Amino acid sequence: SLDDQLDGSTGETKFDKNGVAHLDGWRPPNPENRGQFRKINGPNGTSLLFLQCDPGRSAVSWRAGAMLPKGRYRFEGRVRTQPAQAGAGMGAVLRISGARQYQMVQGENDWTPCKYEFEVLEPVADIEAICEVRGAGSAWFDTGSLRVVKVE
Repeated sequence: SLDDQLDGSTGETKFDKNGVAHLDGWRPPNPENRGQFRKINGPNGTSLLFLQCDPGRSAVSWRAGAMLPKGRYRFEGRVRTQPAQAGAGMGAVLRISGARQYQMVQGENDWTPCKYEFEVLEPVADIEAICEVRGAGSAWFDTGSLRVVKVE
């Protein structure tokens, strides 16, 4: 749970000895928007976040918060993508709120690693991690792989 991830004194996200923090508490920001948001079980008992962006929508997303101290980080995970029939240019992305540049996993792909590197300049920042589909199509994000890693 989010309470388990938060250190009671500062509210900062807890990292393990390898500098890894797994994210949970994923939620859609605007579930009333056109699109589908489902938490489903994958074939190996894995937990997946499913997103479908309908034609006419620019993007849909799942979001989770984290409190991070100053430093460099990598938000990473695995995603599988399936464009709609009219989904040319469709892609999935991992990013943080406010990101202007990021790499998309485009077209039809089996499980593909995805990452977004960023830096926190403030002493502590409340960031929002985002799993997003842009353009008409579907994506499955492996929740067990979604994590923030400290970068030295």
